[in-house]
Amino acid sequence: MRYPSDIHSLNFIDVIDSCTNDCFEMSSQDVLTTILSKHFDEIGIKELADKYTLEDELIEVPTPPADPSHFGVVCLGPVQQGKLESFLKRGHAIQKFAHVPTLKELHVYNQVKTLFRNIGWHGLLRVHELSYKVPTAEFLSSVYLDHGILYFRLMNQDYEISLDQINAIVGAPTENTFGPTDPIQGYYDMTWWTQLTQLHPYVSSAAKASSLIHPVIKVAHRIIASLVAPREERSTISALELKILYAMTHPENNLIPHYGRFLCHKLIRLSASRSGKIVCGGIVSMLAKSAHIRAPYPGPHQPLPGEPYLTTAILESMRLFRSAGDGTHHWTVGQNHDPKLLITPENKGILDFRNPIHMTDWQIIPYIFPHSYSTEADEQSEENEEEVMMMKRGGASPCFSHRWWQLIPFCCTPALSSTIYGRIPINPYPPRHLSAGYYQPDPEFFHLHHPVRSGSRASTQT
Repeated sequence: MRYPSDIHSLNFIDVIDSCTNDCFEMSSQDVLTTILSKHFDEIGIKELADKYTLEDELIEVPTPPADPSHFGVVCLGPVQQGKLESFLKRGHAIQKFAHVPTLKELHVYNQVKTLFRNIGWHGLLRVHELSYKVPTAEFLSSVYLDHGILYFRLMNQDYEISLDQINAIVGAPTENTFGPTDPIQGYYDMTWWTQLTQLHPYVSSAAKASSLIHPVIKVAHRIIASLVAPREERSTISALELKILYAMTHPENNLIPHYGRFLCHKLIRLSASRSGKIVCGGIVSMLAKSAHIRAPYPGPHQPLPGEPYLTTAILESMRLFRSAGDGTHHWTVGQNHDPKLLITPENKGILDFRNPIHMTDWQIIPYIFPHSYSTEADEQSEENEEEVMMMKRGGASPCFSHRWWQLIPFCCTPALSSTIYGRIPINPYPPRHLSAGYYQPDPEFFHLHHPVRSGSRASTQT
């Protein structure tokens, strides 16, 4: 490594306070001034300056050797080394991503997609990456945020990416957005929690995800907890996750959370944590492979074992629902798992509330996003073509467009929901392509986890 010898050009260095053992940052000039002021008087400093001069040249500093226990990672200083060793000792779990086939099997894909589209985050539903232990530990041991720029190391190289560039990876908006610490006018977490669960008060450490009433919100929360605020324990709902759910379901308020700010807020907190499993490896892979970084990733490292998707089995293990022997799924609410919703293969996507009493009366409202992405027109055209075909086959009438289902109250009666949901055409295929700047999934990953089925149109979709 090469560092300039000029004092004014030196980078920040770590200083350890002997009394508090706290690590903080000071410029090298400040450090030198502090040391000299403690050991020399003003005359002595001037004499020292006349005696010694610094030449504007580069000083060769040998790169420290790699520790075999670090799996080839070269640490820049004892602070990163200590954090790296700590992260390597902790457990790592594969990060799980949204699984479109599962969402369609549960007949909630269109509604979940609407929630994410309302805030411009629907690109997250197409993200899928493998997780790697050593690169993730290297990332967390070196990451820090400064003036909207995320700095980190991967594969022994320094990288940086802006928060807006992170948004560009998944096609999320960057203008007129709010961050995790920004207040929302008229938003009260206790009121919103009561609307979602009919429970009060809201205490983040005790707010159980199982208390959520509607299955679409339950699934959307699991995706948020996996991709936006990655953590192993998803049984509770944090204040940030609750705020994102509010923005998703209130698009008329034009509340757009900034994905990069929310994600990096969590990543910085993870980098300072001392316990718990690490489950953000997929996000690290996404950043490493992005057009803004292009790191030589993952190198010799092997992916973590496990299921990388929120499949039906995974969601059932999270106790979102119970599968019956006859192929039905009973969605659950509360610790006793009282069945509130029944989905069967025969009802073809009908969401039939068995007991709509005490259900919330708010709606999922579609939001026409201010920026017209190129995928919107193509996807709209594809859905319109399917609607026309269904009408020719005697399906839905023109007054029931493919977006009318998004306006149906959640507390509708079983008879009404059966009538309306049974007449609405649903696009069974995801968008065929993404516009420039959007996340492009790894084809090798797709074929690894999705065997191609001959004669199936869906097999050609990524």
